[in-house]
Amino acid sequence: MVEVFSEAWIETARDKLYALLNALKSTMSSGYDPTFSYLHERHTVAKLLLNAVTIDLDGVIETDAAWKTDVVTRYLLTFSIRVHTAYGDEFSDGQKQARLLGSISNKLKVNYDLGDSYHLENIGTITVNQSFAETDTFGGEISVIVSVNITHTQE
Repeated sequence: MVEVFSEAWIETARDKLYALLNALKSTMSSGYDPTFSYLHERHTVAKLLLNAVTIDLDGVIETDAAWKTDVVTRYLLTFSIRVHTAYGDEFSDGQKQARLLGSISNKLKVNYDLGDSYHLENIGTITVNQSFAETDTFGGEISVIVSVNITHTQE
């Protein structure tokens, strides 16, 4: 993949995760319990309805740069995926959160190749019963590392 120095590839990585989770949402809509009904590209959502899944970038690490005529860089992008199952003043159901995150983790494990040189490198540990101040909700979280090799060219 060739990029002029930009960060569009970060959005592409998130879009690929979003598409994978959207396919899971469709699959889970018939016959799964629990399921999620809403999927958002950021953790900060003005009116977050439950049960929701949000994705956001936590960080980028640059590794393995190589130079010839272009610069080839391998990036590791850490995303957090959150499930939101209760508002701040409600009961937080850790079992429900774990089951939703387990379904997400399983979907990611069988789709580690995201296409266009994007790959899932690591799926983190599931944590439940967390309070998320941005949305005043309770839920669980899992982190995912996506790798991509980018060839940067100068114009």
